[in-house]
Parts: sequence; C-alpha cells; structure tokens
Amino acid sequence: DIPVAPLFASVGETGALAEGTWGNEIHEEVKPQQDELIITGTGMNSFYANPLERTLATLGIRTVVLSGFATNFVVEGTARCACDAWYEVIILRDCCASFNEEMHSFTLDNVLPNLATISDSGEFIKALG
Repeated sequence: DIPVAPLFASVGETGALAEGTWGNEIHEEVKPQQDELIITGTGMNSFYANPLERTLATLGIRTVVLSGFATNFVVEGTARCACDAWYEVIILRDCCASFNEEMHSFTLDNVLPNLATISDSGEFIKALG
C-alpha cells in the first residue's frame, strides 16, 4: 500500500468532497454567472491536474486573487504555484479559513506575505472601483 497524506485519507474515507455531495457544492452567494468557467481542483493547489494555467494564459490573465479553505494548505499551495508561474498573487484574508485560527493567522502573517499581497474583500472591492 502507498501511504496517503492523513488529510486526503480522511477526505477519501468520508467522501466529504465527492462530486454531488454537500461538501462539493458552490455556496449560493458566490455561484458563478452562467457564462463563467468552473475549473475543478483535485489537489492541494488549484493548478494541479487541470487546465487552470492554460486557461489563464489563453485569456491573458496575469493576476490571481485567492480565497478559500484551507489557508495553510490549498491557498498557500496555490500561491506557491502561481508564484512559480510568475503570476501576481493577491490573497483576501477575510475570504480564507483554516482548521483553526492559529493555522490561518500564522500562514497569513508569516508565510503568504512572501508570496502575495495580503488584502481583504473590502479593500479589494474598493480598488476595483
């Protein structure tokens, strides 16, 4: 048997994120418009094993704005991969969460500022005009 990371083992055992389950649904308040793309992630970073990077390149997008769960796993992993591909990365602090406040805050205060601009949703929306 090949060992599986404990985080993935528990997700696999419970089926918590399986397609068609509550844990895999997009929250009503952030559902995409009819013409917006949905690119499904399958790992601890949003660039893994899907067409995200190719889609961004095709559209000429060079800035990514990150939010989500878990700050210290998926958000951080995605920020690292985006930096490797020379994207400008913005992370919305109040749109991220983790398993506990300590993990969330440590990552946002000590790790992610080296990879991204840390902002919040209010500042970001104001900057959009």
